[in-house]
Amino acid sequence: MERLRSTDRRDWKVFFLSLLLAFSIWIIHNLSLSYSDFVDVNVRAQSNIDGRVSVSANPAGVHASCRTTGYNLLRLRWQYGRRECRLQLDAANLHHASGDRFYITARELQEYNPQIFGETAKVEYIFTDTLFFSFPPRICRRVPVVLMGDISCREQYILDGPVRLEPDSVTVYGEPSQLESIDAVYTEKLVRTDLDRDVKGEVKLRRVKDVDFSKESVSYLAPVVRYTELSSRFRLKIINLPADKDAVLVPSEVEAFFLCPYPPESIPLESATLYVDYNDFLVSREGRCLVRMSGYEGKLLDWRTEPAMVECLVMDR
Repeated sequence: MERLRSTDRRDWKVFFLSLLLAFSIWIIHNLSLSYSDFVDVNVRAQSNIDGRVSVSANPAGVHASCRTTGYNLLRLRWQYGRRECRLQLDAANLHHASGDRFYITARELQEYNPQIFGETAKVEYIFTDTLFFSFPPRICRRVPVVLMGDISCREQYILDGPVRLEPDSVTVYGEPSQLESIDAVYTEKLVRTDLDRDVKGEVKLRRVKDVDFSKESVSYLAPVVRYTELSSRFRLKIINLPADKDAVLVPSEVEAFFLCPYPPESIPLESATLYVDYNDFLVSREGRCLVRMSGYEGKLLDWRTEPAMVECLVMDR
């Protein structure tokens, strides 16, 4: 009895697998056949019309009867049910109606059928007589270029200032509503590591949808210099202290660290003055003042003190 039940279960599995296989073959066969059906496509035009935006502000609907395979019909409906068709139109085929409106006739649209419906589809009839598109005037703005970079140097080397871009700004073209939100143009990510000398090259600009740039890329120069770190102890001075006031700085001396190009042009200890400004004390809530420097005539890449701020105790004389 148990053996009969096991045999029955195997027979049912074979039956369902055979049914599934037959159904799959039937689907594949039917999808490979040709059918005539209606297809609706939203087309957004792209063109190079002097003084106007390159992409139309509106899409236009195309209603057509096509003969193609079932596969292609499914593809068209899935593809254009999710997004618009971007169609590159020759400016000569776009006729000016009035204002910002331009149109193309169904007859002129026929040469673009392969772009819309695919090479294998036969367009039997286009029911849409005329397609109208709006191409507003193109305006422009000059905006700065911002480098998106990850640049690092080898030990004992440092960037000698910011990375220089040429040009450092570009002109952007587009509709007023699009340009209102663009305050800068960004580069693609630039990664340079372990640098021990100047490096230069080109980096592409990150595209913004439906906005044109005067440049596709910019040149960059990352200046790199070898450095040495010098340190000295300095007694602090205080400036702008009123004649009727006395001040005590805690601490009165700080350790200063200077990053200088190698070899250094001069020794900071011989020319630099470190001080605090009484005016900083007046605006400080906690009575702490930032240590400042003046007088150093050599080239400094960076400098710091420990501590960076000191307590300032002020009293009347």
